[in-house]
Amino acid sequence: MAALIKQEKEVLKVKSDLKQAILDLRKILKSDDTTIISTYHSQNAEFRRYSICLTKTPVMDPRYCAQDILLCDLCQKVALQSHCELCQINLSLSITTEEHGYTIRTSESASCPPVKPLLDVPELITTIDTGYMSNVTNLNDKEIWTCGKDKIIKLYNLQGEYISENRNLDICVADSDAHAVVVVNQAGKLRFRYTGLPSNKKESFCPRGITTDSQSQILTADTYNHCIHILDQDGQFLSYIDNCFLQRPWGLCVDSKDNLFVAERDSGKVKKIKYM
Repeated sequence: MAALIKQEKEVLKVKSDLKQAILDLRKILKSDDTTIISTYHSQNAEFRRYSICLTKTPVMDPRYCAQDILLCDLCQKVALQSHCELCQINLSLSITTEEHGYTIRTSESASCPPVKPLLDVPELITTIDTGYMSNVTNLNDKEIWTCGKDKIIKLYNLQGEYISENRNLDICVADSDAHAVVVVNQAGKLRFRYTGLPSNKKESFCPRGITTDSQSQILTADTYNHCIHILDQDGQFLSYIDNCFLQRPWGLCVDSKDNLFVAERDSGKVKKIKYM
């Protein structure tokens, strides 16, 4: 175990050096100073040294095989049997990929969920009477939290806010003042704005709650038109949910089974809707 810890420290040192080298290179690329550019010397030899260090055969604990030992991305500690005791999370295995002519190690992304088609007619599963409230979120498949004007957070056994992170790491914002859903990527670059569809709706598009599901679809509450808009991850309109007797839908959240929870602002009800 001491040898593993020593090797872990060496790898962390190399990662730190690599990050700094990348930052320095980016600074040079953005610089207009010809002196810095003209005096730059290739660091390929140094990078090769890093590569040798990172690809050394790891010191193995005889109790475990190579597939059992991973580095936790959160705490940067060695985790045995693909589980980090410190962070209490299971780690995905590593895969080798080819990118721009180089062989790199990357963490395997979360397994893709099965494709679920949208239902032609969304189905209301449950209505929970909570009193006046405007926000709802779920901890798991059995509990939801609600909050209203009384500033009291309530937990409900089942036996959002206006911002949501999608599975592709996009940040989705329901901007009611701008009458738009605004989506930016993880670098903060605008991907698209959705301002509703030209329709016979009585009121202008006013998104409030927003959430995403396992298919990376975006759902937002059109409060004053009493419906939910469903978009794909690129901002294309897919469908409305407007048949579940919604009254001023506000807060939204989706559980692990893609059940949608809708908090109605005025009625104080939370409605559970199956739409896929």
